[in-house]
Formats: sequence, C-alpha cells, structure tokens
Amino acid sequence: MARSQIPNSLKRMLVMSLILTGLTTFIIIIMGLASLGVKQEINQIKKFLFDAKDIQPNFERSLIEYTDRTGDMINYLLELKPDSEKKVVKFISALEKIEQSHNLNVALSSSENIVANPNEQSIDYTISFKGSEQDLNSYITELELLPYFIKLENIEYKNPNFLDPGELEKDNIHIKMKLYTRK
Repeated sequence: MARSQIPNSLKRMLVMSLILTGLTTFIIIIMGLASLGVKQEINQIKKFLFDAKDIQPNFERSLIEYTDRTGDMINYLLELKPDSEKKVVKFISALEKIEQSHNLNVALSSSENIVANPNEQSIDYTISFKGSEQDLNSYITELELLPYFIKLENIEYKNPNFLDPGELEKDNIHIKMKLYTRK
C-alpha cells in the first residue's frame, strides 16, 4: 500500500492551526487565572465593605465627641484666666481662704503687668507672711489647686531658726507669682 502524501499547503494549515490553537489556549488560561485574581480581589473588597459599614457612623460620632470635649476644654482653659474685676476679686478671696485655713497673717501686694501680646495680661502678686517650711509647703500646695492660670516666679524662705532676734518680727516667706488674665 502506498502512503498518501499530505500536500504542503495542508501541512502548513495544520501547523498554523495547532499554533493558533495552542496560543489561544495559553491566552485563555492566562485570562482565566487573571479573572480568578480579580474575582478574589472583588470578594476581599466586598468583605472589607461589609466589615467597614459601621466605620463612617463611628467616625462621625468620635469626631463629634472629640470636638465637644475640645470645646469644653477650651472653655475651661479660658476660665483659668480671669477676664473681669469680679473674677480677680474672686481669686483674691480664694487666697484669703487659704490664709484663713492656715491661720496666717498674709500681706498681699499686686501690680498689673501688660505683656507684649495685647490680649494677654498678668497681675503680679507678692505674698509675704511669717511661717515654717510646712506652712510654706501647704500654702503652695493649696495655690496649685486653685483653678487659675498662675505662675510662681520666686519663692524666698528664711528659716526662723537661723534669723537674728530683730529679723524674727519680719516676714520670712516671700512668694512672687503671676496671675494671667485676659481682656
């Protein structure tokens, strides 16, 4: 029996068909894998959106709470600086209550101090009295508890045990401080 020869043109067509079929199969496999990756990303995004559905309301609630507390804090900080004579008198009354609670005879003097910023001012106070180191410590502790923005600039303490008899009659504690105020 004689073998029949396949014409060259048919061979070329078969080879080209096989190459195109292989190439198409390869492209389809690559595209299928890519679409699986896209499908996985879509599922991850759906899962994220499902998990994050409460983020926006929580964020808005947190922002409102933060700004509310910030407003309260700013108002509190502003109250630490008296803006009227009445509030300054209230500060002086608070100093007098400390004096009375410790049975001290305090001499208080003040002078207004206008700083470079015209919206900020301070009143300088000098507090003088006779007392022990314990009196000084308790007085300063109570000063720190006052709801005012004050700065202790200088504290001078002379131990009564080391003073001459003539100096014992004078005040041995001198405190210089600033009370910051606003206009």
